[in-house]
Amino acid sequence: MNLTHLHVRTAAALACAATLITLSACGGSQKPAADHKPKAEAEPRPGAKPNSIEKLAADAIYNTATRANAEAGSLRERMARPGITSDLRLSPTECAGTVTRSAEGSYEIIRKGADTWVKPNAQFAAWMTKSTGTAFSDSAWLHGTSANPVTSALGSYCHSEQFAAPDASAGGLTKGRVTQLDGLPVTSLARKGKAGKSVTYYIASTGTPNMIMQDVTGSATSPDLTFSDFGKPVGAQKPAGPIAEAPKD
Repeated sequence: MNLTHLHVRTAAALACAATLITLSACGGSQKPAADHKPKAEAEPRPGAKPNSIEKLAADAIYNTATRANAEAGSLRERMARPGITSDLRLSPTECAGTVTRSAEGSYEIIRKGADTWVKPNAQFAAWMTKSTGTAFSDSAWLHGTSANPVTSALGSYCHSEQFAAPDASAGGLTKGRVTQLDGLPVTSLARKGKAGKSVTYYIASTGTPNMIMQDVTGSATSPDLTFSDFGKPVGAQKPAGPIAEAPKD
């Protein structure tokens, strides 16, 4: 696994279809943000005992951490890359939160099973209308199944596949020392890429060895990620208020 492919989890054949490429998690050029990195805000773990994760080899630490996140069954994922942020609560079958694209606007998203509902704000609805030639409104939730190209593209930020298929290390990691992240003891892992690109992972050194943060430097395509609220229910529900069916083409 190299740096350019880190956590690019969207399904390219679906999310990057020609007419929807700028709607999806993998497409579209974005304006750089002055400070797009999310704050870690690691959760305190009162009374949690050291887990000795730092004694493992670097690849084993990474694999243990990604499996621990998957086995939690649900989590909060905050993503940031230049021009795009998301704050989502995720499980294998649910997703709820907000995606913000600085140049286009933002939208709320709820996914439960095969059903997805999306609520654009006025700016994002206007951008979708202009980009697709189809009228969109901020007055109703758009509903579609996993087969609908619009809701599938917008839902590509819901990275539920990390629960079924957690990333596995392909080498190139260097183990760092045990340090502190927002007061939480963590073990760091680093991977250096080309042209000054690098990524640092932070794994909890007490309690369950969850991956807490992925911090990327020098890349506009690989996102910074923070993880928290492990095991807390997503509680996604069909939204109240007006609902309109998303266009199918």
